[in-house]
Amino acid sequence: MKPFMNAIFDAVTLCLKVFEPIIELTAKTLLNSLRLAMPNHIELPGTPFSLSLSFPDVPKLLADITVFPVDGTIYLTEVGYNPKERQVSPTPYVDDSNNNNIQIFLNEYVLNTLF
Repeated sequence: MKPFMNAIFDAVTLCLKVFEPIIELTAKTLLNSLRLAMPNHIELPGTPFSLSLSFPDVPKLLADITVFPVDGTIYLTEVGYNPKERQVSPTPYVDDSNNNNIQIFLNEYVLNTLF
């Protein structure tokens, strides 16, 4: 069974390598359209708060991961929030020691806005 599965894996890998430029362009186009379609913030219903959905960095499409950063700051809607006015440390975006498919990192500033 193992040689059969290896043959399937090799065939899939070969197909991915052949179509890699097309897949990469399609993924970049999709990420960009999602970025443009996403509002800068959403008001949290029934509360005086809003959640920033702005992008602190551009989405990255790397060979083995896709990084889609979102600000995530919670702020008082009446006060407003401009992410470009705040200087905060960069949020890490990859933990190579972690094999999970989805990794979420929160900047200390975002955590502080919760309280």
